[in-house]
Amino acid sequence: MRKEGMLILDLPPCCMTPEGKVLCPLAWNTNYCSRQSPKGLAMTGEDWEKIYVSGKRPTWCPIRQI
Repeated sequence: MRKEGMLILDLPPCCMTPEGKVLCPLAWNTNYCSRQSPKGLAMTGEDWEKIYVSGKRPTWCPIRQI
């Protein structure tokens, strides 16, 4: 049985800053973030670098704005 819920949080435009400061409270949570990535838990530091250099949330981000 699927359950749905809602989380209210300050939605940053990107997971982290280019300096490496984490902005999203779910960025390092493997159940909500890395697991959604095409690479899953095998993401490397280089993968994260591409995300924060882009300044945007990745398309696979599980957080959706309503």
